Amino acid sequence: MGRIKMAAVAGVVVVLIGLGSLATGLPQRILLGQADLPSPAKTGVEKPAAGQFPHHLLGGVQQRHVDAQGQVDYVGMAKDKALKQYLEALARWSPASHPALFPTRQDQLTYYINAYNALVFWGVIQHWPIKSVQDVQFESLIKLKDGQGFFYSLRFELGGQWINLYDLENTIIRGYGDARIHAAINCASKGCPKLATFAFTPDQLDQQLTLVMEVMVNEPRNVRVNTDQGTIEASSIFDWFRSDFEAEAPSLPQYWLKYAKPPLRAQLQAAQTHPIAFVPYDWGINAQPSP
Repeated sequence: MGRIKMAAVAGVVVVLIGLGSLATGLPQRILLGQADLPSPAKTGVEKPAAGQFPHHLLGGVQQRHVDAQGQVDYVGMAKDKALKQYLEALARWSPASHPALFPTRQDQLTYYINAYNALVFWGVIQHWPIKSVQDVQFESLIKLKDGQGFFYSLRFELGGQWINLYDLENTIIRGYGDARIHAAINCASKGCPKLATFAFTPDQLDQQLTLVMEVMVNEPRNVRVNTDQGTIEASSIFDWFRSDFEAEAPSLPQYWLKYAKPPLRAQLQAAQTHPIAFVPYDWGINAQPSP
């Protein structure tokens, strides 16, 4: 999930000051790197009716190429015409460019969540083979963080406008104010929540978001009470986006309780005051093992 932390503003300022006049007036593509990745064109996709964006295309792609563990067959996916059709639809129509096609909040948020996942697929496929999305790099004067190339420099087209994954996640998707999106968007890494075998749909979005958050919270790799250490071990995602979760609950343990099932629920109830230890993120690619 657009999981590059860009909060080190002070560090950026220091770098820019150090560059002095050299940095003055330089475009972003030189400072931070920029590479536009066009979507396929002329795939035969037709303009959808209002509220009928073809999310079924992405749903079929995920059903065919994502296994029960959330691992992806990127080689097979690269050959799937439906992914190319979906990418062309994303590039041509969006809630920003054609608001009449996305009349409800559910239509809009569904579009952006699915777009994020589809663009991640496309970004990985276009740079395959890679061992991590952090392997995708472009020349720049400044490097803020590992993953800058994939999440910030690489740009995709949505509704005729270019956008990177960082802005798509942090400016648009998080702007809808629903912390469950952090279980829905996937950054092609093993540390991500399990990728669903379905695409999201406007009519089922609320139920689907609850389902994927339940799956995330109840996987021990994401939330686990360590009784020996007296801690709660949790995915770094809950640290990076803590403010989103705590906007919906008094604390992270209270947020997890909303989605926890036995036996985790009882364990969390007994561990409400335990310190939280955030687990280092695994940036390995979430690809299926080679046959």
